[in-house]
Formats: sequence, structure tokens, C-alpha cells
Amino acid sequence: MGCYYCGERSKKIPLKKNEIALCPRCGSKIYENHSAINYDKALLYALASLILLIPSNLYPILTFELNSIEYSTTFFTSALTLYNQGFGILSLVIFLTAIVFPVLLLLSIVTIVLDKKRFINLEHKKELLKLYSFARKMSFLEIFLLALVVAYIKLIDISTVIIHNNIFLFIGAVIFYILAKQNITITRISILDKNISNSYHISFALATTGLILYVPANFLPIMNISEFGVVTPDTIISGVISLLKSEMYPVALVVFFASVVIPLFKIVGMLYILISIKYKRTVTNNLKLRLYKFIEVIGKWSVLDIYMIALLVALVKEESIAYVEAGSASIFFTLVVFTTMLSTEMFDTKLLWKRYEPS
Repeated sequence: MGCYYCGERSKKIPLKKNEIALCPRCGSKIYENHSAINYDKALLYALASLILLIPSNLYPILTFELNSIEYSTTFFTSALTLYNQGFGILSLVIFLTAIVFPVLLLLSIVTIVLDKKRFINLEHKKELLKLYSFARKMSFLEIFLLALVVAYIKLIDISTVIIHNNIFLFIGAVIFYILAKQNITITRISILDKNISNSYHISFALATTGLILYVPANFLPIMNISEFGVVTPDTIISGVISLLKSEMYPVALVVFFASVVIPLFKIVGMLYILISIKYKRTVTNNLKLRLYKFIEVIGKWSVLDIYMIALLVALVKEESIAYVEAGSASIFFTLVVFTTMLSTEMFDTKLLWKRYEPS
């Protein structure tokens, strides 16, 4: 078998129950022998999450009361409000990553388990595994839950915020969604072999693009807040400062790391890995691979700010008193998030070793 990350060929050997086979060169997981009960759990958790997501998307989660008028929001209305403000790209991103892709991921888990247990017989199994892999990378359901918490804390300073009981259904859906992902045992080697032509140049171009876009994303207003007709542009940094002034230190820390530190860390980290390949620094290949895997894991958490804006826009819309609309930086910030994610995805980690070996 070939390692997904470094390409090292290894002989496959039988494993005992719950044992994991690691690559002898880079230490990455190649395959594993999981108990059949894990697939049963994955199926049950995925079905439970799908069931709970139905009312979570149909009924309001938060209601904001302003001047005796109540404004409620669901996932769909959050995306729709952004679309009505002329931010179609943001609206589509939220609709896909918070609704469509999580549902696709859960459905693919159900289908994989049913095929594994021979209840159904799929002809295009590789395509299903690719769909699962893509949906797993593009599903940000747990981040939306964190965005709800941050939006609630920001709004309680303005007026009354009502949390509906539907929030518990959504929390349950997120918990079962995470458990389903943890119990499904699909290793990357079974999905696809990463072999992208011009991987180095594409990844470098995307990382550089992300670095350029990072500047307007942080200096332009990410949202405009209107209070009694006075419009105040709010950048990412000014939003963090306002949270600190309100003594909301944990939330300020979360927003600062998710929206400022993580995007910059991803860009600098990827550029370091790419430049180090060019200068043939061979000593720390495994260390660079660990850095790459860490960038992969944290990449999606930067979407937190976009989700929070969508919720605030949907809830605060009394034009005569208070009104929130997305700013121009929200487009740049979304592009930063996805260009850096694409840069990571397009990079073939086998280049860390291949470029130093004779052809």
C-alpha cells in the first residue's frame, strides 16, 4: 500500500481488533481494523443528526427584540438576508457549508455503512467515497453553533435576545454529527491517491493570493452597524476591541484567533512549507508534515466571522433604531478562507520527499 501523505510503499499485514497501521516513513495512518460496532454507531448517529436537523432548520433558534418588534432567524433566513443585501456569494457559502454539505456528509455516511453491511450494493463506491471526503472538508456545522453563541453575546448588550428550545435540537444534531464522523472509519488511502499536476505552483499561487486578500479583509469594514441613523464601520480588529471593552474576554479571544491569527497562520505556514521545498531543507520533513496536517484541521474555523455576520444581519434590521449590514471586507475575508483551504488541498505532500530523491 502507498501512503497518502508521503508515497512510501508498505506491505499490508493483518491487524488485530482496533489496531492502526502507520507509515514507517512519516507516521501517518495508512489503514485500520475497526470493530463492526463502530459502523453501527456511525449509522445511528448520522440518522439521529439528520432527524434533528429538520426542525433545527425549520424553526427559529434566536429571536431579537427591539422597540417591541421581534426578529427571528433560522439558517435559511440568515443566508437569505445576505442575498437580499446583495451579498450573493456569502449567502451561497453559508447555505452550502451550513446546510447542504452537512446533509450530504451524513447521507454519504449512511450509504457507506449500508453498503459495508451489504444491505445495498453500490457500483460507484469510489465516487461515493470522494463525495464523503469533499463533504467532510466543506461541512462547518459545529462552527455555526459557535457563531450562534458569539452572536448571542454581542446582541444581549443591545436589547433582549430570546433563545428558543430549538437550540437544544440543534446542539443534539451537532453532537451526533461529530460522533458520526468519528465512528466512520474511512482512511484517505481508500478514497483517492493525491496526484495533482503543477501542485507546487497552484498551491503557492493560492497561498500568495490569500496573503494579498488578507490586507483588505482586515482593514476594510466587515460589517456596518447603524444606531439611530449613525453608521459605524466595524472591522475585525475593532470588533475584537469592542468585545474586550465589554469585558467579554473569552469571546474576544475566540474571535481574534479564528478571524485574525488562524488565517495568517495558515498562509505563513503554507508559504514556509512551499519555500522550504525549494531550498531543499530535508531534515524536518516530518515536522513540516505535522504543520501541514495542523493547518488542514484549523482551516475551516475562520468561517466563524462570516456566520456571525449572517446571524446579526438577519436579526438586527430595524432601520430607524439599529441595523446591521455586511461590509466589503466580508467578501475578501471569505476569499481568504477558501483560497487558503484550496492551497492546502491542492498541495501534494509527497513533494516534501519526492523533490530530494533521484528520478
